[in-house]
Amino acid sequence: MNAIIKRLFSWIFFTSAVFFATVCSANTVHNVNAGVVSVSSLGASDGIASLFIDVRLKSEWQTYYKSSEKYDTHMKLLWPEELEDKVSFYDIDWPPYIERDYYGEQIKVYRDQVLIPVSVTFENYDDVPEELEFELEIFFCSNVCMKENLPVKVEL
Repeated sequence: MNAIIKRLFSWIFFTSAVFFATVCSANTVHNVNAGVVSVSSLGASDGIASLFIDVRLKSEWQTYYKSSEKYDTHMKLLWPEELEDKVSFYDIDWPPYIERDYYGEQIKVYRDQVLIPVSVTFENYDDVPEELEFELEIFFCSNVCMKENLPVKVEL
């Protein structure tokens, strides 16, 4: 029963995220070897900015859920120096993933398309900029793995 409830909430969350992502337009779009990465904003309220990272992967490519103990392959948001003291933290609300065996270790990956909600919390309400700029560090793997650092600029 727990698994059914978990899947139901995941489905509700995913369909809500897809709806919101289609309502807001992508401010940043990158074509990479592995596919297309776009970042959209739902705006900011009460010192928290809401973003969606939409990753659409080509066949045979994957990206990663949080890091494994051996490999540092998780997605990161890297802030420019002027925002480092203003952003208190960010939270990635990781969607359901696929587990696969990688040389004897179970890793958690995303294939095809994944929509990743991110909340960015600022120290003070006054610190929320009209446009948010950062670098998205993301890993992709197929036969070879590569790290991409993608510049992002979204209107809040």
